[in-house]
Amino acid sequence: MAWFHSIFFIQGEDEYVLLPIPLAVYRDGKDRIEKELAAYEANQNEVYEPLVLEDYVDNSVVLARIKAGITQEQLGTR
Repeated sequence: MAWFHSIFFIQGEDEYVLLPIPLAVYRDGKDRIEKELAAYEANQNEVYEPLVLEDYVDNSVVLARIKAGITQEQLGTR
């Protein structure tokens, strides 16, 4: 009997192979992931600096179009 389990594509090729791991390794990995996730979620309330278009767009026509909320396609049909 094999010590791993394969999940196959419909065509019969291996898609995934599931390997058994010790429970201690699973718990350690799970704890690490939960800590990283908690830290990430705690930082979601940070205030970000707003994007200033003038710092990134040099063309005044493009800048005016973006500020007006007009796409290039819409501008071309006017």
